[in-house]
Amino acid sequence: MARSRNGAFFQELLKKINTYDYSHRKDFKIKKRRRGRKIHVLREQHLLQPAEYFFKKMKLTPAEMNCFEERIRYCKNGIDKVKYFVVKEPWRFVLQVRPNMVTKQRVVAPELCSAIDQLDNYLERHQLKHRIWKLTRSQQSGRRRWLPERKDQFKKYTLQQLLQEEWYE
Repeated sequence: MARSRNGAFFQELLKKINTYDYSHRKDFKIKKRRRGRKIHVLREQHLLQPAEYFFKKMKLTPAEMNCFEERIRYCKNGIDKVKYFVVKEPWRFVLQVRPNMVTKQRVVAPELCSAIDQLDNYLERHQLKHRIWKLTRSQQSGRRRWLPERKDQFKKYTLQQLLQEEWYE
């Protein structure tokens, strides 16, 4: 592929349609049940097969769009159809398995970890986690009781007046 005339073209296309799979096993095998027994089988590798709405968002050039053909997949109920696009010539792309091992470890500051643990213990002991959640993530945010109403004082002035005056200092 890289040696042909269109090698650079197909390399760019591969960057857009390549997929990445991760496995906890070194050999990328998965368990499948065959005749009541579980055996390890190689996981199939696929290029991206985007649905119609995602295909439009991929920003492909017209030449790259010509490399795809449209297919239709029916849902389980047999009524709904989903259009998706498949590469016409998948033999052009050789899919590989590369190791992606963790070789580095983050540096952990023990002082920060102990401070975080102390805060967590304090919140648990005094049952404050629910209150923090209510203040930060709930729709009402519980701020009606805690913060005074200050909306009316800004309605009197325009934005220009607020920026010119130094009432906030």
